[in-house]
Amino acid sequence: MHKKYFYLYISALIFSTIITIGLRKIKPAETQLQQDFLLCFIFFALLSPIIYFFGIKGLQSKNNIGFMSFFYGSFMIKLFLSLSFVMIYLSQIKHVQWSFIAVFGVCYFLFSGIETACLMMATKNKS
Repeated sequence: MHKKYFYLYISALIFSTIITIGLRKIKPAETQLQQDFLLCFIFFALLSPIIYFFGIKGLQSKNNIGFMSFFYGSFMIKLFLSLSFVMIYLSQIKHVQWSFIAVFGVCYFLFSGIETACLMMATKNKS
C-alpha cells in the first residue's frame, strides 16, 4: 500500500526535476518561471506525504466517521495551506504573472492525483 505511493511520489519528484531542468534549458532568461515552478514543487513535495499520511490514518480507523473526519480534515488543511501559499506569494510579488497560477495548478493536480489514486487503491485493498 505504501510502496505504490512511494514509487508514484518518487516518479513525480523525478518528473518535476526533469521539468525544472528543461525550463532552464529552454528559457534560460525566464528566471521567474523557474523560481515559481521550484517554489510550487517544494511546497507540494513537502505537503503531499503529510496529507497522504492523514488519509491512511483515516483508512485505519474502525468506523466511517473516523475515516471521513481524517479525509475531510486533510482536504481542508491542504486547501487552506494552498490558499495561504498563493495569497502570500501574490501579495509579495509586484509583477504577478499568470505563469505562477498555471505552474501551481499543474503541481497541485500532479500531487493530488497521486494521493487520490493511492488512497483509492488502499480503499480497495481494505474492503
